[in-house]
Amino acid sequence: MSQKLTPPKSPIANQETSISLRVALVGKPNCGKTALFNALTGNRQKVANYAGVTVEKKHGYFTTPQNTLITLVDLPGTYSLRARSPDEQVTRDVILNKFADEAAIDVILAVVDATNLSNCLRLILELKQTGIPLIVAMNMSDLAQEHGFKYDIAKLEQLLACKVVATSAVKKVGILALAEALDDFAPLSAQINQWQAATAADVRDYHKQVSDILAKIEIKKGQSGVTTQRIDQILLHPLLGLIILFLILFAMFQAVFSW
Repeated sequence: MSQKLTPPKSPIANQETSISLRVALVGKPNCGKTALFNALTGNRQKVANYAGVTVEKKHGYFTTPQNTLITLVDLPGTYSLRARSPDEQVTRDVILNKFADEAAIDVILAVVDATNLSNCLRLILELKQTGIPLIVAMNMSDLAQEHGFKYDIAKLEQLLACKVVATSAVKKVGILALAEALDDFAPLSAQINQWQAATAADVRDYHKQVSDILAKIEIKKGQSGVTTQRIDQILLHPLLGLIILFLILFAMFQAVFSW
């Protein structure tokens, strides 16, 4: 069933709104982050560019069941806070409050792909190191269930020491639960900026922690869909995959300079 949130009358807190929170929406590319942003905010969005860079910033607004005004900041997809690209640098700098024109973040809403949880948890562990309160949205939970994945979410909450909500942004499942979870937070009195870039030893430790977490929460291990497996067998083949990549690049080159 579709779950709707109450839109604010404007992006500015009104007299009926007692609390305002700035929430950063963070996740890896292709985890359904933008779909979740749209499900939460609808068309109540403002799009611009960050000062000095061409990276787009998107702000959306909604009101929680307890009338907390949420400013949702949709940050570019990132694999790590170590930031190896301009997009990832923007995400890191907004979280760590290094942008002069961006107010401090009160809560991080981290989106993970429930069908590929092992590749998302390391980023969650990095985000926890910032000291900013965290909520995890386990997105695409419906697809994970279809593919046979089953997790102990209560155990995951215990291990991560944060709220975890199963969601399906496309079907708008779990949207209201996320909004209700945000009512449990208050604005940070001071921004915590004690985060330091992970070293090689830290990365190895993160991988070990992820393996330990999965071993404790995985009730049933699923697998990707049959179609996805067949495509991966072709595109990720050591020889055939390179040939396909070359043909695609050649076609793009011809399209740009010849056709």
